[in-house]
Amino acid sequence: MNFSNEFKPQSLASTHVPAYAKEALDCIDEHSPLGKTLQKAKEQLRLQSILEESLAQIGLESLINQVHASEYKASSTDWLLLALSPAISHRLQQKLPSLIGALKKHLPDLQIVQVKLAPQLKANSASRVKTESVATPAELPVSAMTAWQKLYEEIKDDPEQDALRLAIERLLAHQSTKK
Repeated sequence: MNFSNEFKPQSLASTHVPAYAKEALDCIDEHSPLGKTLQKAKEQLRLQSILEESLAQIGLESLINQVHASEYKASSTDWLLLALSPAISHRLQQKLPSLIGALKKHLPDLQIVQVKLAPQLKANSASRVKTESVATPAELPVSAMTAWQKLYEEIKDDPEQDALRLAIERLLAHQSTKK
């Protein structure tokens, strides 16, 4: 792996790396913090493609964008998959034996696959409940609007009623923008 050339602009990236420079670049790749991060990212992409191919093999192509692969270590025999919704999680649980069979073609040491909800869903579902529970105010009936306008006309010139007058102005302005 040689990530050093991947981050260079096209004009600076050479197509042929001299032998003496290759050893130095490999050393940089191995000892750079970016090298480890890049390796993890590439491994994650490989695992996701294995998962997508396996889902397609068992007829669950529609779930490809709704299931994500977590980190899998070769020394481990179990793998965690993250589903974006409870319904998808349940569907994967039903097809788990077939999915494990398809995954074993690429990961022969795999024994256990766990399916859990992705953490983002839990945070989003709480905020979704809050936003859905907030009702939009209903439009006032014509009789109520007439009453507010009449009250506004009565207190319009009274300096002691400034706060009430401003509140009624906002109410009337808001109701007129709804129409």
